[in-house]
Amino acid sequence: MSSGWSQLVRMRPASGIVLILVGIAMMACLRSALPPIGDLRRSLQQEPEDGAGLAASVAVLVVVLGATALAWRIATDTDHANQDAAIERTVERVGVNLSLRLREYADLLNGARGLFSASSEVSRAEWRRFASAVDFERRYAGIRAFGFVKRVVDRDAAGLTDPDGRPVAIWPEGQRDQYFAVAFTLPDDPRNRRVLGFDLGSVPGRRPALEAARDEDVVRLTPRVDLIQEDDPDRRPGFVMVVPVYLGEAAPADVALRTDRLAGFAYVVFSAADLVDSARDGEVPMNLRLYDGDAPAPTDLVYETAPFTPAGTITRAAVAMGGRSWTLEGQPSAALAGSAGGDRDRVLLVGVLTAIVLFAITWLLAGNRARALAMARTMTEEWRRSERTLKAVTDTAKDGIVTTDAQARILYMNPAAERGFRAPPGSLIGSSALELFAENERPLYERALRRGLHPMEPGLGDHPVEVAARRRDGTEYPAEVTFSRWSSDEDVFITAIIRDISRRRLAEQELERRTQELQRSNAELEQFAYVASHDLQEPLRMVASYVQLLARRYRDQLDADADEFIGYAVDGATRMQRLIQDLLAYARIGRAGKEPVGTDAAQAARQAISQLTEVLREAGARIDIDLVCRVVVVPSQLVQLFQNLIGNAVKFRGAATPSITIDARREDAMWHFRVADNGIGIEPQHRERVFAIFQRLHTRREYPGTGIGLAICRKIVEGHGGTIWVESEPGHGAVFHFTLPGESDHG
Repeated sequence: MSSGWSQLVRMRPASGIVLILVGIAMMACLRSALPPIGDLRRSLQQEPEDGAGLAASVAVLVVVLGATALAWRIATDTDHANQDAAIERTVERVGVNLSLRLREYADLLNGARGLFSASSEVSRAEWRRFASAVDFERRYAGIRAFGFVKRVVDRDAAGLTDPDGRPVAIWPEGQRDQYFAVAFTLPDDPRNRRVLGFDLGSVPGRRPALEAARDEDVVRLTPRVDLIQEDDPDRRPGFVMVVPVYLGEAAPADVALRTDRLAGFAYVVFSAADLVDSARDGEVPMNLRLYDGDAPAPTDLVYETAPFTPAGTITRAAVAMGGRSWTLEGQPSAALAGSAGGDRDRVLLVGVLTAIVLFAITWLLAGNRARALAMARTMTEEWRRSERTLKAVTDTAKDGIVTTDAQARILYMNPAAERGFRAPPGSLIGSSALELFAENERPLYERALRRGLHPMEPGLGDHPVEVAARRRDGTEYPAEVTFSRWSSDEDVFITAIIRDISRRRLAEQELERRTQELQRSNAELEQFAYVASHDLQEPLRMVASYVQLLARRYRDQLDADADEFIGYAVDGATRMQRLIQDLLAYARIGRAGKEPVGTDAAQAARQAISQLTEVLREAGARIDIDLVCRVVVVPSQLVQLFQNLIGNAVKFRGAATPSITIDARREDAMWHFRVADNGIGIEPQHRERVFAIFQRLHTRREYPGTGIGLAICRKIVEGHGGTIWVESEPGHGAVFHFTLPGESDHG
């Protein structure tokens, strides 16, 4: 209370008077805008007691406006205090996150030391494999370079090379007792290559950090460096973290021996801006600064999100790592400062509006009791109307509605429930709700009731439950019940909505029966098609054999028309054999009885290519395979899928030498494959038609075949849960896409 009075004392009287006058003026405007108040104004002028009503109204206005001003001032101070506390917590969290990030960098360097202790010489390839294994580019935010600094005593015999094997000289020039030259670094990009051969110890400010790391055998941070990898000057400040490494053995205890056996340093270069961005807490909008030192100084500033406001509160946190101490500063941003005033502005607005409303209510009630009574009558009528509406809704509901008290006594049952339980109206009121369920279902309602009596337990209406309901005559029927809990005057009630699902159960049983019949019919139809196609082979083989015999025996003995007719017959029989064989192949897809297993996609593609060796050699085709994945398929079907797509790419080639590219990329649980060629392409309107069985876009004279290859591809892909489609333009080749499940998502 004392703090509240102190806040009130600090309020300026002029501000309070202005607020009161504004409220009275607004109320006067409001009264003049209401036509029904005209008669009331005349009655107020005639009755002297109305003056007391006006005085009471003004008193209410003054009190509420004063309370509003006090609440506004308290809300303002509370907002500032909360804002300062939030900034302090956020700065502390960012400081902790910075320390964690630096420890992660140190762990990465200590892990790299293991390479040197296990090898007499660490090559650039071994370093790259280690970096790939730990995935440093993704896991370690802010790192711009990760590499090895070699200790060199003889400058001319340094033996440094770039990734292409070209010699690299140590720079900058100058004679020193030993050199610490960058031997290799990752990522291997042009900007990082520029630092190869750079003597890290040539800068006076950095050499003490190297020597301290060597003498103490610990991770050390150098002073600030300017990153050559960054073009933005504001993001160029960074740091180098180093750790000594020794080839083939741990660090000797003696410092002199340690210096002689030192192989060099593993190091990381990181951006101060990226480091802070990765450690920032995004919950509170704020500006940050990072200084390389114990005390903030403009020359030590290495990172700043935005200029600080001179009058704003600044919160500091210290970060210590690798022999260096940093200072982190935080200040509320403009966005946070703007949002903080929302609560106190709402307090002021709500308070003024409340004062006006209370002034109006007090004035009106003081002069017109009849209006209040009329309002009460109106509210009573509205309540009765709502009650009638609710009763109409419950009485006409198709589902049964039963309400009980905490002891499971039935208090209400709508007509639908009485009809469902075959009970006369009102006959079940007061009886136990447990009698509405079968014997084995009653414990369910008891548990639901116990849960409903405890407000802290989860709600009962989350999911309906299926039960066996019991009619009054003893018969049972399946029902779906949804429970809900509500309270009134500290009494707890349970309402159950009961739906008869007898018809739904019968429909589900009928659907199950029809589904089984359809599956059996499909299986019989598939078997019939397979057997019928297979049985057609024998008579067709006989026809083809005898027609070919006629062609050989009577060639040039009959007239030209007879030879032509015999040729047509031979060609027709041969094509019919191919059609039936392709139809059998199409029918066998999915009927081989083999289970999908983890399969190397690249090996399947190479096997398909080996089966097309002669065709590819004749066409001079070039195939590029970029597949590093395993999919869950039937291996032989994956080979057939690649074989059909590669064969089509060669068959439908253009004037250029066929060029085929096969690659894949991961998309969630599936692998997305692409088979691209430089052939004749496909018209847009035919992109879906090419996957239909026996559909051809060209004559057999132009391109032989039966038109079933892509239909088989679709059946293989869709049989494994994938999809297949084509993207193409005439004359610009085609790209066939298909998806197959990855191995890790099975088993």
